[in-house]
Amino acid sequence: MSEYQYYEWQTIDRLLTDAEQAEVNRLSSHIEVGASQAVVTYEWGDFKHDPRKVLARFFDAFLYQANWGTSVLMFRFPAGMLDKEAVAPYCMEDAIEVSKSGEHQILEFKFDDENGGGWIEEYSELSSMVSLRNDVLESDLRCLYLAWLKAASCADPEDWAELEEPPVPAGLRKLTPALDHFAEFFNIDEHHIQSAATASLPKSPAVSDRALRKAIQNLTRDEADDFLLRLARGETGLSLAFNHRLKSYVKSPAVPEPTNRRTADEIFQEAERLAAEETIRKKVEAEESRVEALRRLANSEPQLWQGVEAILQKGHSQYAEAVAQLVQLRDLADFQKTRVEFDRRMRDLRVRYAKRPAFMERLNGAGLK
Repeated sequence: MSEYQYYEWQTIDRLLTDAEQAEVNRLSSHIEVGASQAVVTYEWGDFKHDPRKVLARFFDAFLYQANWGTSVLMFRFPAGMLDKEAVAPYCMEDAIEVSKSGEHQILEFKFDDENGGGWIEEYSELSSMVSLRNDVLESDLRCLYLAWLKAASCADPEDWAELEEPPVPAGLRKLTPALDHFAEFFNIDEHHIQSAATASLPKSPAVSDRALRKAIQNLTRDEADDFLLRLARGETGLSLAFNHRLKSYVKSPAVPEPTNRRTADEIFQEAERLAAEETIRKKVEAEESRVEALRRLANSEPQLWQGVEAILQKGHSQYAEAVAQLVQLRDLADFQKTRVEFDRRMRDLRVRYAKRPAFMERLNGAGLK
């Protein structure tokens, strides 16, 4: 299998100018550039520039996938907008990191799947996750916690008992579509998420208009005029900056801190228990469905036997269908405890169609003696 790499950048707060599009277009002969997106793929070779620097200069989000198992997601934030103190507990070396590039902060998620990434679809997965950037700016750190779960699961299991979880964000029990896609993109174990979510509180409602109006009233005249001037000039990302400023005036409800944070080992042990419970539940549900299907099948048993005879009259092209119906009849006989009668009818069937070796072979393959 040949190598395959997929790079994608997107803007969120603005569109690229014609000059910027032209500059990005010169970065590679493989690149496709639009006003809000750039995509480049390689089956041989590599992108010759640092994707992080391209992100910092032109875009707001970046995604990378390689078919040997590496997946990367990055978001660019205006200087001072990312709360590094709040993000720090979730960071893990080589997996979740915050860096500075020029006047911007870069939040990076990077994971390597040892089993390889396999097939990569040539469509934008980044669009499904770009809203996570604003979530982080609004102090919704669920994607960071999910990434920590992934990073912890990749650590040496001997270290799990010493690896303490970061603050558990609210709302893990009900993920947004963007978070679901994030978990799928990085292949985060669903049972790990379920286990972690048992300590997660419901997400607080959005800040009300009344609270925002009250916060706006706290702005000084000069500060309000400055925001209006920047709005008139069409400043990129002003809404984010404005809401970030208002947050300092909005009282957030107190969130109780857990007295004892769990270790990764405790979370993953609970995840194993949940997975075992789900396996048992699925087996029970499957058996209930099987029994219900057999009960319905019992009402048409005579018609099924007639159907087998009718199919066999059509010739060898229908043998597979006939054998499939006989398998159903065998299962029904076992369910109704009438296997003796079923075996008698099968012996009769074998005698009457003994000169059809293809049919006999199919019967033997299905274990129909």
